[in-house]
Amino acid sequence: GGERTVQFNGAHHVVLENFEITGGTQVCVRTMADGVVLRRVHVHDCARHGVLGADLGSGSLTVDRVEVARVGANRSGENSKHAIYVATDRDRFPGSVLRVEHSYLHDFKGSGVKSRSERTEIRYSWIETLDHPEALYSVELYGYEAYPTDVALESEVFGNVLVHRGRYGLRLGGDGTGSSRGRVRLANNTLVLGDAF
Repeated sequence: GGERTVQFNGAHHVVLENFEITGGTQVCVRTMADGVVLRRVHVHDCARHGVLGADLGSGSLTVDRVEVARVGANRSGENSKHAIYVATDRDRFPGSVLRVEHSYLHDFKGSGVKSRSERTEIRYSWIETLDHPEALYSVELYGYEAYPTDVALESEVFGNVLVHRGRYGLRLGGDGTGSSRGRVRLANNTLVLGDAF
């Protein structure tokens, strides 16, 4: 519980493995560190973000065999909250990567993976949106919000199952606050579209 159930603040190169994390009023897992690995972790029932990487102070994050469920919200006067929302700090940790692999994201509001990371790799995961007005995209890949995108941000979405039960699917490139200006490689994904799509 608490405002942030688990926070990595300058705790670089840490592996958090075989934990159940729940109850954060703001976020269940927050990273402001480099080289963090979440492995075989179950993140669930968080009022806002499931996993959040800060704009500043965040480097590479690996999410491996993680289940994220029943997180995210769209509170009045706030931006949407998401299952996984990560940015990386290009000045402190150049070349940082958000890697989500072999993971299962479901029953979330907001988006499944929203990334403003220097590089994003989403592989062999199952991401399933709700048919709910507050549910958005399975994957959103954008540019930086904290500062201009000078070097293009690259992404790869490979070998996933992306189930779109609501109105939206994927959103790539930009959202009005920062464009990626880079390439997105989509390959060997299975897209399942619900009636509301």
